[in-house]
Amino acid sequence: MLQDEDQVELNAYTGIVKVFEAPPTQKNLRIKGKVFYKGKVSGQIVNVKTDDDLTHVNSDSIVVAYSVTPQFLSALYCARGFIVDEYSLTSHAYLFATALQIPAVGGTRNASTVLQTGDSIVLDAEKGEIIITG
Repeated sequence: MLQDEDQVELNAYTGIVKVFEAPPTQKNLRIKGKVFYKGKVSGQIVNVKTDDDLTHVNSDSIVVAYSVTPQFLSALYCARGFIVDEYSLTSHAYLFATALQIPAVGGTRNASTVLQTGDSIVLDAEKGEIIITG
């Protein structure tokens, strides 16, 4: 029943597996998350799956990733903002967002699978919302 790339939630206590349908990438699709640092910017997505993807980040970029590691720091200095699927107030993502004071949203759960490099978006870190514009 499960397919590669499916988003699932496994509750080991109850034995229930929920399969989440990833929403299709389309104009004006909204993804919700939690605000790490407030601000509102627009730009082009750079989806970081490997360290090599970090070399594509520039001043028009909004970085999206499943999680953020220390290797991201130099790329985030020149990015407009970032989005991360993980959520923790002790994560590198939260610490980097507050230290660099750039708009950031976390806890999206599936933004790194929905957003593709080159997508145009508005990152509204005032509301904790990402809007795909093209």
